[in-house]
Amino acid sequence: MKVEQSQVTKLVITGVERHDPIHVYLEDYGDNQNGRVTISEWGNSWSCFWGSMGSSLVEFIQSINNHYWIGKLDSNLISEIDADNDANAEYAKKQVIELRKDDEIDKHEAREYWDLIESSDDVKDECCNSFLGGKLLRLFGDDAWYNDWPTIPNPQYLRMESRLNAVREALKQINVN
Repeated sequence: MKVEQSQVTKLVITGVERHDPIHVYLEDYGDNQNGRVTISEWGNSWSCFWGSMGSSLVEFIQSINNHYWIGKLDSNLISEIDADNDANAEYAKKQVIELRKDDEIDKHEAREYWDLIESSDDVKDECCNSFLGGKLLRLFGDDAWYNDWPTIPNPQYLRMESRLNAVREALKQINVN
């Protein structure tokens, strides 16, 4: 068994609005090529490694954007999520209006769609999920999932951006060798 010891810089960032203390572990291998960052807050942690940085770890972190960094820390964290059912209902109602204007449906079909939309607990699912087999499936035609459904910013993504901005600000205040 081989054991190596390395230098790690630990930062504890406090006083950031709407955040618990943020712990940051910086491991710069000193070759301007490789580095690792681990960030933890409360019971969660995220870690990433970079090879071929071309600069010190701190300089590299200062040069990358949040979208790239978040993708390295948590590849499943997306910037936008589906809007609520009310926004999806409004979107579907606009489709009914367009179909009616273009004479693709008559007033009775429009009324039926409208009533189905208003009584639905999950309009998007009823318009897109063929397993449900309801009439709303026909509203957008094939592949309704690919329509431009309303979205909202993901609060978890925004929180991660805030966390990373705090880390960058903290790095400006310290001297890391």
